[in-house]
Amino acid sequence: MKRGRHDLHVDAEDLSPLFLAALRLEGFEAARVRDVEVGPGERVPAFLVRDGRADFGWVFWEKSTPERSRKLFGSVVRNAKGDWEIQLGTGSREPVHVQPGGRMATDPDRPSSLG
Repeated sequence: MKRGRHDLHVDAEDLSPLFLAALRLEGFEAARVRDVEVGPGERVPAFLVRDGRADFGWVFWEKSTPERSRKLFGSVVRNAKGDWEIQLGTGSREPVHVQPGGRMATDPDRPSSLG
């Protein structure tokens, strides 16, 4: 599946329930960002499904300084400034659909550099 943004409408019908069922079959589960088990130097693949659209991204720890970091979901789709177009932090109540078995190691200083 393409890593990016997916429109889940076909002939004006929202197929989000079918997409979510397919994600469950692939080992994805719903969780809030704060509840996703991921450590510094790791990232977990995730989809945010809302309003008939699915955005692929990662849940990871963003390091702002050597002493400060925050856990977030960041979409692979970027805005004009090059930042994640969609960001959800640990305070968000909105679930993302994560695949814990897809966890991968990454550079803690550049956790989203691989795409």
